[in-house]
Amino acid sequence: MKNLLLFTFVLLFIAGCTNKQQTVEDDSYQSNGYNAFKRGAATNTLIAGKHIDVGTVVIEINDENDFIDVTYETNSDWTIVETHVFVGHAGSDIPVNKPGNPKIGHFPYAEDHDAGTTTFTYSTLPFVTGQQFVVAAHAVVKNNNGQTETAWAYNDVTATKFSGKRWGWFINYQYEDIPLEECTILYGTECRTDSVNIYHINICTEEVILISSEAVPDIPDGSYDGNAWDSETNTFYFTTFPNGDLYSNDMDGEEDSEDEGDLEGEGGSGTFYEGEYYYVDEENELSVVSFDEEGDIDEEEPVDTIDIATTVQDITVGPAGLYIYGIGNGDGASQFFKFELETGTTTLIATIYNEDLQIAFGVDGILYAVDGTDGEYGLYTMDAETGAMTFLFDTSVKFCDLSEGPEI
Repeated sequence: MKNLLLFTFVLLFIAGCTNKQQTVEDDSYQSNGYNAFKRGAATNTLIAGKHIDVGTVVIEINDENDFIDVTYETNSDWTIVETHVFVGHAGSDIPVNKPGNPKIGHFPYAEDHDAGTTTFTYSTLPFVTGQQFVVAAHAVVKNNNGQTETAWAYNDVTATKFSGKRWGWFINYQYEDIPLEECTILYGTECRTDSVNIYHINICTEEVILISSEAVPDIPDGSYDGNAWDSETNTFYFTTFPNGDLYSNDMDGEEDSEDEGDLEGEGGSGTFYEGEYYYVDEENELSVVSFDEEGDIDEEEPVDTIDIATTVQDITVGPAGLYIYGIGNGDGASQFFKFELETGTTTLIATIYNEDLQIAFGVDGILYAVDGTDGEYGLYTMDAETGAMTFLFDTSVKFCDLSEGPEI
């Protein structure tokens, strides 16, 4: 089989799976500052039920016809019942529904293996030198005890999680200096009082996609606010403002949001940093919340008071973790400030004449803002040094809060 050049250029979303794909560095090849790895067949782990190693999926270029071959093989305790494979030139070509979950019934290569099999190979598209390609390999597997699970090919070097809430990955292969595009995602909660609507905001495609809608306690005089995202666990947090109930949503699971407990304050603004949730209460008091092993609120401690003349309405931690940036609202204008965590010093950066801004740093290090002023609903970038705003696109949704999200 011909060797593949595979860049480690895709952000890792899921950790903790076994059988890490081994790489052998080729010192003779360097490209664009990234190490390239030369390898023969690329062996991926076939993961069932999110965490069970049931076999392998090998992706390689066939010497005889230059086609991309995808071969499943299971361990002795498991057999394959169904397989679905997509091979194409970009992750954006994979059939998905509006929330971003894969539509495996639309994958071009599919078979039912009614009698069960331990190995199966698809010969897919011809490989063209110089082109990138992606592979999404899905299966349904069954063990000797009758347990049936969904399975996906995975490696912890180049696997990218689908953007929807359901679990699964596609795998990126890259040749000859062609960089893979990475897109920043933000999370936002819509201004509603009867149900919480969580959206993906895709910076690259300018798509605003509803990914979750569920009934939580009504808040007739408030909103779903306090958005924050924990990148380590892919968990999204929000509050019922002004009630101060803190909820979490496992973005890898299908379950509804869970009530993790009551904040001591109203919880109108929030951010996440190093495993802890920070929020500012109605008195501009910054507090930090830690969690127990079950994810429930364990302890809340005051940090300091943010010294600005207006009421803080949103915060976000800066990329280096040294500052918390925030927006204070009052008298038709917003005060943009930063708060130094080590010293407790508050610095006013700018006064911005937008009445209802919500802000969040993306994983790309850029500060973003949404304008919740009635009838405007735009997404902007914001200069963290000056507060200058640059319009990106209309969201068509009034967001009551914004948070960091993944990069896909």
